[in-house]
Amino acid sequence: HTHTAPPSLGADRPREGAVGVRSRIGVWVDGFVIKQYPVTHAEYVLFLNALLAAGQEELALIHVPREQSSTADDLGAMAYRREDSGIFVLPDDPDRDICWPDQPVTMIQWKSARAYAEWLAQETGLPWRLPMEFEWEKSARGVDGRSYPWGDAFDPSWACMKDSHEHSVQMQRVNTFPVDTSIYGVRGTAGNTRDWCLDRFREAGPPLVKGRLILPTAEDLADTGFKSSRGGSYGNSASRARSADRDWWFPERSYIGRGFRVAWGLNDRAKS
Repeated sequence: HTHTAPPSLGADRPREGAVGVRSRIGVWVDGFVIKQYPVTHAEYVLFLNALLAAGQEELALIHVPREQSSTADDLGAMAYRREDSGIFVLPDDPDRDICWPDQPVTMIQWKSARAYAEWLAQETGLPWRLPMEFEWEKSARGVDGRSYPWGDAFDPSWACMKDSHEHSVQMQRVNTFPVDTSIYGVRGTAGNTRDWCLDRFREAGPPLVKGRLILPTAEDLADTGFKSSRGGSYGNSASRARSADRDWWFPERSYIGRGFRVAWGLNDRAKS
């Protein structure tokens, strides 16, 4: 479930119509690997239980998905439940439609997405991290500047967005909308959930060095300001499903429509 994108010069900025973007420019994005699907609840609960097994219950309680709260200081209700043994399990309530095993995990903070990636890196020996937002955009659009993963036309049956549902608007399993697939085989970038990205949000876009995308600095990673996120969500309009659409969120607040996927750069692995 990964794709290796070769180094290439891509147009990272959009045609007119996407939200939160500036004029089109060319950006060199080094080769990288990105997961085909967002991280699911079934995958994420393994991470939480690994923390418990390592005696890190306090961290597990920080990173468990929680319903959105009004402030960063308030912890919302846990979306998972705990067995008598203490381990986390997914809720078995058939009326609760946001924690199916093969749905994208959401309701987590940016730092929790990063913690999962760091844990996965330790487990696999590969330098997994969150994708930078221009890596994410390339994986969704290719290098020909298309508006959506499949091209420039749009139909609500092609991605999970607010007009795709016959009855209630709800998140779907990661493989439900097969048309929502990029030229690289990456799934679910136009709809279902937005993805946390590694970058600190800047209105002008991520910093470049001679037109080349670079990893965020330690200062950017430590910054408590808005973090970038990309992709359409199950409750969004068609304009927000465009691959060039840019978004942000508070790094220490969860949100029901925001999950993540993981990536690693070919240069990252060479260094490690």
